[in-house]
Amino acid sequence: MSNRDTIVAPSTPYGESGLAVIRVSGDDALINSSFLFNNKKLKNRYAHHCKLYSAGQLIDDVIITFFKAPHSFTGENIIEISCHGSVAIVNKIIKLLIGADCRLAEPGEFTKRAFLNGKIDLLQAESIASIISSKSEVNIKNQQRILSGELSNILIKIRNDLINLISFIEHQLDINEEDEIDQTSKLIDVLTNIISPLLKLKNSYNRGKMFELGIKVAITGKPNVGKSTLFNALINSDHAITSNLPGTTRDILSSDFVLQGVPITLYDTAGIRESENIIEKRGVEKALNLIKRSDINIVIFDSLNGKALNYDQKKNILILNKCDDLSKSVIKKGIIHSSIINGVGIDTILDMIIKKINTTKSSSNSTFISSFRQSELINNSYNILSNTLNIIKTEMIDLEIVSFELRESLNDFDVLLGKTTPDDIINNIFSKMCVGK
Repeated sequence: MSNRDTIVAPSTPYGESGLAVIRVSGDDALINSSFLFNNKKLKNRYAHHCKLYSAGQLIDDVIITFFKAPHSFTGENIIEISCHGSVAIVNKIIKLLIGADCRLAEPGEFTKRAFLNGKIDLLQAESIASIISSKSEVNIKNQQRILSGELSNILIKIRNDLINLISFIEHQLDINEEDEIDQTSKLIDVLTNIISPLLKLKNSYNRGKMFELGIKVAITGKPNVGKSTLFNALINSDHAITSNLPGTTRDILSSDFVLQGVPITLYDTAGIRESENIIEKRGVEKALNLIKRSDINIVIFDSLNGKALNYDQKKNILILNKCDDLSKSVIKKGIIHSSIINGVGIDTILDMIIKKINTTKSSSNSTFISSFRQSELINNSYNILSNTLNIIKTEMIDLEIVSFELRESLNDFDVLLGKTTPDDIINNIFSKMCVGK
């Protein structure tokens, strides 16, 4: 990256709005943009009211803020131009800047420069992307904690403990001619203390993934058992067409909502039955495929039989509908008895969804991982350290092998934090971000 490589992009979405922000970053950001405001001297970290001109013609009244390197988001000189949110104005300013030796930024390039210039690590960079796309308040709070360095500090502490343990082992190898040294007790204690916080992070992934990506809940059952009525009741809308005629729903309908901080995608599916109708058969096939991929299935019956009682209740919520004589729902043998059309049992069903996803107050107060990349590396490191600990407990210690295994685990931490992460992985992470971030 050249010191004279200056990038520019809108940091707010294109479209009509009250304001738009254009960001310029690079060592020459101030030099390349100063022509717009007649070389007015800008004070660091102050908002300046300026009039932007091109060929003597006024473009817009703007607010310009200068962030002097290295105390900026990217670690480079940054100019932020706050103008009116007109697509024509934004395009005009960017076009003029590109004509002044700036280039249009690639997706995520501002954040990538912040990472490359040591302003943030890779975990923090991933948290920025997650915050932008987040649908869950719980996930935003968690990612804000990661952005502040909470997860990095946990992993850095584990990494430092690993380095100290490796140093101790290699010191023992240097001062002793024989490898077989009785350090079993110390190694077990230290490794156990290292593994403990790693195990908590490892186990947090399912919850983190749930808060970031949400869960899929499919409503299923035979035709005309009340699936679409429940769908409408849960999302508080008339999104799905309801009818006494069986087979009304032919395709999958979906709607998103948030339940106690967890993003939910709710699906209404075609009634499961044999049919000669090609369209209905296709709808049933899609429903069956979705049921396999969903996190939770709400299975509705209008009468009980032996098959209903044999359903696995780990993934499924079982509902006996059309109990229209009930004033409130009851649960018998794990089956919710309800009258969906009368609104009886809706709250019970929502409570059951919460129990299935096992959300707790404590889940929002501790840092959890939500990235598949993070999960894979932490899992790998945990497995290496756990296997090493088991070997130490059950076999004669070979310190050279132990040292080698610990170094393998240490490499995972370096990749996690971005110290030795391959370029293709780094490029993939930042390419998924929006332009201007």
